[in-house]
Amino acid sequence: MDFNLFLSFFDSKQFLLAFFTTLSVATSLTWYILKSKRFNQFLDMPNQRSLHTEATPKLGGLAIMASITFSAALYSPELLYLLPFLLVLITLSFLDDLITIKPLIRLAVHFLTALIFLFILDLQSNYLFFIILLFFLVWVINLYNFMDGSDGLEAGMSIIGISCYAVLSIILGDINFAIFNIIIITACSSFVFFNFPPAKYSWAIPDLFH
Repeated sequence: MDFNLFLSFFDSKQFLLAFFTTLSVATSLTWYILKSKRFNQFLDMPNQRSLHTEATPKLGGLAIMASITFSAALYSPELLYLLPFLLVLITLSFLDDLITIKPLIRLAVHFLTALIFLFILDLQSNYLFFIILLFFLVWVINLYNFMDGSDGLEAGMSIIGISCYAVLSIILGDINFAIFNIIIITACSSFVFFNFPPAKYSWAIPDLFH
């Protein structure tokens, strides 16, 4: 492994700007939402899977996704085609926190969003692989639901998983995708300090069954 490749990447202007911009926006928004009385009326109630024992302010996902969207628009413009799909899932999750949306409706939106995304990618794959990938994407959208209520776990797993993508992107020379991954990692890293046990804050992740 060529460590000079990583040194040059982490010393690049694009990385530094993306990192500090995302960190500033994510931290500011997280702090604002945490302290806002309007946002704090949305509470994550403890359940059998929860580590916290008291109602905890949620909607942390808004700060994470807003900072990712903002930084991606500035520093990863080639990946802007992803943003409409993310915004659909964010809106669905946010609305579900305001008014309970039936699981079948959420599932239908997840499948439709994933289906359109795959058509746009135009993978030129066979139908079986396409269907498998479709169900896999919908499963991933809902994956974090199984970690819901476990303080620090969702953000921590995001940091670990996306870091693997970032490392591979740097090795393969796909700097734009590496920067996009760094943006996600930074946003989650900013939030995770508020989410360590005992969590002061939980996040709203687009999922099916919460």
